[in-house]
Amino acid sequence: MGFPTCLIGRQHHLSALATLGVAPEHGTFPAVVDCPLCQQNTLHLFDDPTTAGVWLHCNSCLAHGDIITFAASVWNTSLPAAINKFVDQQLITPAEKDNMAEDFIAGYERHQKAENFWLDAEAQIWNHSDDVIALRVRELGVQHEINAAGLIGVAYQEQVEELCQTMRRIPPKSIRAKGASIVFPYYDLPGRLSGVLLIQYGEDFTDKRHFVPITGYKRVTPEAGYFLLRTALNKPTETLKNTQFIVDDPLWALTMQCEMLRRGLSLLPLMASYTGRAANSSGRSWSAFLPSPRIFHGQSATPDLISRTCIARGYLAVMPRDHKPKRRLDTLAMSQLAALRSRAETWQTCLQRLFGGMNEIAALSFASRLTIPPDKLVPFLQRVDDRFAPGFTDRVMANIKITPVSRTARAGWRWLVKPRRDGWWTTNDQRVCSANIVINKIIQSDNGERTYSGIIYLNDDEIPFTESAHRIESMGLFEFAAAHAAPHKKLITFDKRWNKRAHLISIELNQPEFVGVSSHVGWDERASVFRFANYEIRANGTIAPTPQQTTKNKSAVFPEPVAVAPPAIRQFLTPSPENAFTWSVVAAITANLVDVILRRETTATAITGPAYAAALQIGAALGCDELRSTYLRRSESTQQVYLKTKELEWPLFVSNVFDDMSLGPIVPKCHNRAIITRLSPVAAAAAPSYSWQVITGRFDANADYAPLRYVLPAYIQRALKNRMRLALAGAQTTAAVLADMHSWLHETYNATFQLAYAENRLITADKADIALFQELRTAVQDGKLDVLPQARKADQPTNYLLRKKDHWWLNQKAIDRYFYNGKALPPNWLHIVDLLTANNVFVGDEAVRNLPGILVSSAWCDQYLLPNLDLAREIG
Repeated sequence: MGFPTCLIGRQHHLSALATLGVAPEHGTFPAVVDCPLCQQNTLHLFDDPTTAGVWLHCNSCLAHGDIITFAASVWNTSLPAAINKFVDQQLITPAEKDNMAEDFIAGYERHQKAENFWLDAEAQIWNHSDDVIALRVRELGVQHEINAAGLIGVAYQEQVEELCQTMRRIPPKSIRAKGASIVFPYYDLPGRLSGVLLIQYGEDFTDKRHFVPITGYKRVTPEAGYFLLRTALNKPTETLKNTQFIVDDPLWALTMQCEMLRRGLSLLPLMASYTGRAANSSGRSWSAFLPSPRIFHGQSATPDLISRTCIARGYLAVMPRDHKPKRRLDTLAMSQLAALRSRAETWQTCLQRLFGGMNEIAALSFASRLTIPPDKLVPFLQRVDDRFAPGFTDRVMANIKITPVSRTARAGWRWLVKPRRDGWWTTNDQRVCSANIVINKIIQSDNGERTYSGIIYLNDDEIPFTESAHRIESMGLFEFAAAHAAPHKKLITFDKRWNKRAHLISIELNQPEFVGVSSHVGWDERASVFRFANYEIRANGTIAPTPQQTTKNKSAVFPEPVAVAPPAIRQFLTPSPENAFTWSVVAAITANLVDVILRRETTATAITGPAYAAALQIGAALGCDELRSTYLRRSESTQQVYLKTKELEWPLFVSNVFDDMSLGPIVPKCHNRAIITRLSPVAAAAAPSYSWQVITGRFDANADYAPLRYVLPAYIQRALKNRMRLALAGAQTTAAVLADMHSWLHETYNATFQLAYAENRLITADKADIALFQELRTAVQDGKLDVLPQARKADQPTNYLLRKKDHWWLNQKAIDRYFYNGKALPPNWLHIVDLLTANNVFVGDEAVRNLPGILVSSAWCDQYLLPNLDLAREIG
């Protein structure tokens, strides 16, 4: 239930008015033109914020209506016939007629019944039989002699009940048998009735007020409008400084206006608002009027008064109605209005003064009842936020209830354009831009980056463009187009007010093609492609360009796969220890990329000492970035690495600037991350027992690893074509990639690296026991652990191992303490015992002097833990 939406779109308003013989000089409203009915220059045109149409009202003949209803009056025809005529003129589409015409006609008929009610009430002002009402009307100053017609009316209870039934409202109960009510008409636009205020009086002259809104939804507080709104069109009064006044009591406004009529003067620009549960004068309808100083009066500062003043962009004045003005003008009414004007202030000043005398609870309750738009309320609350507890603004905005915008409102007419070959023009035929800028494609990546692609039509020339949305939106579409056309020796002129909004208008006008792309590099399971930053390799090995290059992962830009890499690659295809280290690092990086294709967990890699710097150069050639932790505390450094490496698309190198030992605690947490980390030797010895892999060996710090960039794409392409070969290999992925890469290089270049040496230098999880015993040998050599034939006494140091004839007893507590002293976590004994058991060298476990330990075969331990024996050896 509400005013029907205008069937004629904004772009056709001027054409529709021209068919009525109404031709405004400018296409902006409000405007005053000649009335086609009375031929007087008193027809006012208003922008209707409620129906997104145009409202017409003539001050002379009092004809009023929107374009269609006014046309029915001008053409002297019915409303359906007027709609059909606009359809024939193509100002209303047949679809709009079928969907909305029925509701439009029903709304018009309902409004006509309300107007008929008011006309009957107005005619009964002198023709009723209620003595109480007659006496009260006389007290208000309404007399037949002063020509007060049209100000108020009188209606009987039967008429009120019929109106409420039509409006689907509950009728008020009569407080006096067969008593009538005084009717005060309220308008939201001149001539358009928005509701009526009914005032009943008892025998003791006690009153009861009831407002019946004509428009509005049940779940939304309707717009009440204003009593005596027609006075806003009167000529301004210079004595009152051309100010309009809106008081809170219609009886007071009526009394002051009747005083002016008794003295033979014209009506004052004085109106009355309404505030109640049934409706509220919100102040939004003032946007249809010309700007003018308006003062809203109230006997006390209420949230509704302050909100109304803010929305209408006026001033407010708080003053009792019985105030005796000091300055005496021609009439008491003018004197009281002058006193109101002297007390006028902004809503910010009034609200700030109110908050100054309130505690936080009262201020929160008061502010929560405001209906001021958030873009105006929030800056004000932030200025006074220091008076209350922190977070006062957030609490207010969480509780506040903003009045919803009318459901029939359309997009603002002022941003509607008509694109032409020679530029953009408004519906009023004003040029906005000298070029027609068409955005015909939007490329959206999953990380939020967008790219706009389109054409600039300028002077029969077409200039294509493709640019990031961030740059176009920050500059504005017009400013970007002007800069883009300048190198082509073309000049684009435009209206700066439209610049920041132009890209939205172009998108709405042209409905561009939308393309969604992914910014992720590496394997994309959904699209079944392996994506580099500049191209994609499909599952069958074919190459396809990426739809959009994003600013993310610029280091993953690789040359397209070629059959043979540049000749410089052959320096890495000789059987030297340095090349074995190089290809081990390449295999570790590649394996982390291949693991995603095979749906396996990636494996973290540890590299110790200076070898990490050489590995970092290899990683940089293969598009890997580095995370350098700058935290001194191990807990902070560990937390940073853990959070930064949660979701990696490409392998990442990790190190700590100050100390390798700081990253020891990440070993058990990050075993399945695609990272290559610089760890201390002690931490690296325990890492394989937590499913890490360790790369050791000699390296070349001065080599140029750039040719390796040609190897990775070619191998990924080969792996996609033969992906089941690695999947069926069953071995650890890095070892399988290393062996497969060895054979592929030999097939392609007839030369390769030394595979056996590289495999010996790659310590995986199945060699964790060897890595541990190798580190224990170093501890024995350095004197950190002692090898004894029998246990020491309980009060002596416990850092010893026992060597028996058939087995060794490994002191787990002493070994754990050794790792703790090296700022590393102890080895994973469960995994170590499983490996020893698989090698048939685990004898059992035994506690010596309450020290836990395991028993391992002497033949196995002797080759690692006795440095002076000939059997002692290192891995490889």
